[in-house]
Amino acid sequence: MDLTAALLRRTRPSLFLITGVGATGCRLAVERVVRERGFRQALSPAEANLLVTCGSLQGGLDDVADRVWAQLPLPHARVHLTEPGDVPGGLGRALSELTDLVRQRRAVLIPAPFAGPVAKQPGASEDHAGHDMSGMDMPGGLAMADRGPDRDGLSLDQLHVPLGPALPDWPAALCLRLLIQGDVVQEATAEVIGAQAGVVPFWTAELSRPAALDSLQRMLSVAGWPTAALIARRLRDILLTDPTAEVGALEKWSRRVRRSSLLRWSTDGLGVFPDSTGVSGDTTARWLRWLDLAAAPDPAVPAAPAVSAADDRPSRADAARQILAALPNLMVGQELAAVRLIVASLDPDLEAMAAGSAQGERHA
Repeated sequence: MDLTAALLRRTRPSLFLITGVGATGCRLAVERVVRERGFRQALSPAEANLLVTCGSLQGGLDDVADRVWAQLPLPHARVHLTEPGDVPGGLGRALSELTDLVRQRRAVLIPAPFAGPVAKQPGASEDHAGHDMSGMDMPGGLAMADRGPDRDGLSLDQLHVPLGPALPDWPAALCLRLLIQGDVVQEATAEVIGAQAGVVPFWTAELSRPAALDSLQRMLSVAGWPTAALIARRLRDILLTDPTAEVGALEKWSRRVRRSSLLRWSTDGLGVFPDSTGVSGDTTARWLRWLDLAAAPDPAVPAAPAVSAADDRPSRADAARQILAALPNLMVGQELAAVRLIVASLDPDLEAMAAGSAQGERHA
């Protein structure tokens, strides 16, 4: 008996998921299959053996997916899904490829091509005389570190760190480009990769409760509470079937999350939005608001993330625009770990924003 073939048959699928704008339904279907079949979602390409891409990969998302694919160790497989109904069959085919001995041995002999470095930054010098490497790129296209004064008056390295668009528990297609010293953000820019016209938003007012639970499961996962995040996914999937269902486990789970002093300590005072933006409160206020939305029996409660209680509550599209515009200033001065928590607590609905922009163009 071939030992390699036997080991391949016992390989546990570990997925790395990349979602395009407009593919929320497909992502939810993947997460449901992963949970029901006992698969694992990888936190990085290095620990994944299945690359799953959902929806349309445009505007550079295809290049991002190719770069991630080049980082997956063998054995590995890849599948692209466009509709929620395609998920079970597509994952089944990918799993067959993952355990196919002939295919995996062929991949060893013919490795995937390297995606290539990112183009040089404008103004980068080609003159390396005197070992001046300020214009050189690091592996993967990252810029070499520069020096700059920090908030304590010291001269420290300044690193350019991109977050997203391929990142677990992260808004689809969102890319934050950070300039950090130590672990403190000095500058930030935000952009959406691959947004397209004709996107149909997945989250509607009738799905306010599962929408709140979806945002909560991401935030809890980033906060380091995977058990609570897993329960939130299970409750979300139940409410997606019946948005008005009375789920007894929801109240117990909500009470447990609400009483967590460690979670409050981790999120108090992070990412405070002024009331004037229409998206108010800190990270704690936002996840408490999501708990209230998830428990609300009225499906007409608006599902906009992190909205104020005022009558002029913004739509999900308006809230996403405000969040995207405010993110750069909100990130400055934050530690890198806090950045992930703040973004997870905001969870902008970029699908609704893209759909709203398309409607605005049609009516213009």
